[in-house]
Formats: sequence, structure tokens, C-alpha cells
Amino acid sequence: MSAKRKKHPHRHKGHSPTPGKPRPERASAAVGSASAEPAPAQPQASGGWRWAVVGGAMLALGLGLYALTGGKSSKPNPASASVPNPPVPTSAPVSASAVASEVPTAQVTKATAASGSAAQALPTGPVRQGPRIQFANTEHDFGKVQAGQVVKCEFLFTNLGDALLEISGVQTSCGCTTAGAFQRQVQPGQTGTIPIQFNSGGFSGPVTKAVTVTCNDPAQPAVQLLVKATVWAPIELTPQWAVLHVSPEQPSNAAVVRIVSHLEEPLVVSNLACSVPGIGLELITNQPGREYAVLARTVWPWPTNSFTGQVSLDTSAPQVPRINFTVWVNYQPAVALVPWPVMVPPGPLTNRHTVMLQIRNNSTNALNVWEPTLNVPDVQVQLTPGDLGRVFILALTFPPGFQLPADEPVELSVKTSHPQHPVIRVPIQPVPGATAGVVK
Repeated sequence: MSAKRKKHPHRHKGHSPTPGKPRPERASAAVGSASAEPAPAQPQASGGWRWAVVGGAMLALGLGLYALTGGKSSKPNPASASVPNPPVPTSAPVSASAVASEVPTAQVTKATAASGSAAQALPTGPVRQGPRIQFANTEHDFGKVQAGQVVKCEFLFTNLGDALLEISGVQTSCGCTTAGAFQRQVQPGQTGTIPIQFNSGGFSGPVTKAVTVTCNDPAQPAVQLLVKATVWAPIELTPQWAVLHVSPEQPSNAAVVRIVSHLEEPLVVSNLACSVPGIGLELITNQPGREYAVLARTVWPWPTNSFTGQVSLDTSAPQVPRINFTVWVNYQPAVALVPWPVMVPPGPLTNRHTVMLQIRNNSTNALNVWEPTLNVPDVQVQLTPGDLGRVFILALTFPPGFQLPADEPVELSVKTSHPQHPVIRVPIQPVPGATAGVVK
């Protein structure tokens, strides 16, 4: 081992052999490798240049074909799809226009539209064709309203369609609610108002009234609006009028109207009076300063017909210095026949004409009715009992050509079992200014 190390003292130090003992083979090999190294590179450089020329030619050919076909792509060839394109050297320049020309123009436009300005043009809601009415609110609550106060509101609406909106009418449910002047034509996108007025006189407690708006909106040609209120009366009457039903068998009757004060201060009433005779009044104190009652009754001489009167009394309340209400005496004869008199066209009639009558028994005993007749010929009379002993129905049928005689009165007579009304007679009279009519 020591002999070998001495024979090659410089093997592991990386130095070349000593100049005195050169190695021609290794020296020539080293020199030969250094000088021959560029020679193998020439064929490689020459091959890359050929590939660059071929690739450029193929690229130019492809671009030319694309320009001739107008950018229309054909289905790819499966056989050629597996063959890789020849490598393009980095030294071969490719222009930006050439790269851009390989991308179809239609695809670029679609991408731009999808990601750019087209998103801002999306509709915010469904398109509403024709006139379209839309109210901001269809209900208005006035809240607490003092009785007799007139309150007003407005309903705002908008034409959300693309055609002219025409308001043809505004109909209220009763005379206490009225509509003011409103826009009858509203352009698309424009607004209009429906002014409403409510008169709370005569009401008490919760009140709801309807208003119907008609227009040319095909989706909702009629829109119902509601107005509500809670009518509050400083002084409340219950009921608001007095009704006295009387008859020959019961000539005297009475009714009570309560007066309730909702004011904080005590209420004092005085000077109770009635505008007509035949009504007796009495003031009753139920709760001093808070609640009173007026008793109304018929007095002698007993009434023989119906009539009305006004009852009044003064109060200590500045808001309501006087209270007024109506009293109605409804006289009901023992036996009543309605209508009275019977009205028919003067004639001559062009067709048959029928009139319906009702006989009412207002007495306490059952009634019997028979033998209804007219003092003119050719008129049919039919008697039908309704509520047996209480109500009877009469049908008078006048034939075509019938004419009321001008020289004698025409009347209907019917016999009854009532001792005070053994025979009831009803006159038949012509309708003033009327001509012949037809009732089938």
C-alpha cells in the first residue's frame, strides 16, 4: 500500500503530471476534445434553423387559409390532433396582430357584452304593457273624529304602464262621502290624486266607507278605496231619533232617547221643548252632569195619522250648545191597504198591466178578507192570503185596451171581518203625465 502511494504521489491532488513526464494520449485527447467541441453543434444549429423555417411557413400558410375562409373553423381531424405542432424558436418573432387574428371576432364581442355594459342594461322589473294604475295606499284612517266634523284626504296613484291611463269615474258608497276634482288622464310614469271628503254628521263609533275608482287598466278596471273613522260625539244620543207606533187600538205609546256626555266638565241641560202638539216630553236625570234621558209619548187627542216633530234642549257645553232630535209618530190603522191610492196608466193600454196590493191587519185580533171587486168590467182580481189572519195579497190585472173612464171614479172594494172596517174602498187613479205601460 505504501509502495503504491509513493508511485503516484499527486493522483488525488488534481494536478497534471509533471512536465518531465508528459502523457501524449491524454494531452491530445484533451486538446482534441476542446477543439472539436463546436463541430457537433453545427448540425444541431442547422436543424433548429430548418425547423424555424418550416414552422414559419406553416404558420404563414395557416394564416393565409384563415384569411381566405373568413375565420370559419372546421371540425378538427382526430388523426392530426395527436401530432404536436413543431416547436417555434424564441428567435422567430410572432406579431400581436397575427395572434389576435386567430381569435374569432364573435367570441370577443360576446365576452365583452357578458362582462361589461350588458350587465347594466338588465331590467329591474317586469315590463308592464298598457296603462297600469298603482295606489300608494288604498285605505285611509282619519282616526278619532268629532261628530259633525268634515275631514278630507287624498289617495295618490301612479301610472306604471307604458300607455295613457284614463280615470273614467269615482263612485262613493253614500252621500256622506264625496270625491273632489281629480286628474282624468295620467301619462306613463306620472302621478295623480283622488281627493275624498267625509262628513261625520249623524255617525257614532267606527265608520267605514268605500270609494270605487274605475279606469282603463285591463288588469284592474275597478279599484276599491276605503276611508275609516271613529266618530266621537262630545254628547251622544242613543237612539238618534224617537219612533212612536200607534193605532186605533193602541193610541198611546212612548220612546226614550238617552243623552250621554263624554266631556270632562259636568253637563247641564234645560229648556226641553217640541215643535208640534200631540207629543208629551219628560226629562229624566240618570247621572247628574253625565247622563240624561228624554221620554216622549203621544197625548190626547190621540193621533189619527202619522206626523213628525223636532225635540230640542239647551246644554252648558260650548261645543254643543243645543241638542236636537226627531220624533216620528207612525199611525197604523187597524186595517191598512197599500199602496193607496192605486195608480195605473190612463190608457188605452197596449198590453196587460198588473198592480200588486197588500192588506195588513194591525189589530190584535185575526182578520178575514173576501169579495174583492172593481166597479169596471174586464179587470181580473185575485186574492191570496199571505200570513193568515195578518196579511193578504191582491193582484189587479188590467187587459189590453183598458182605459180609465173620464166620467166616473173607479174604485176597488173588499169586505173584512173588522167591526170598524167592514168594507175597505181604494180609489183607482191615472198616473199623472203617464202613458200606457206594460207589466207582465
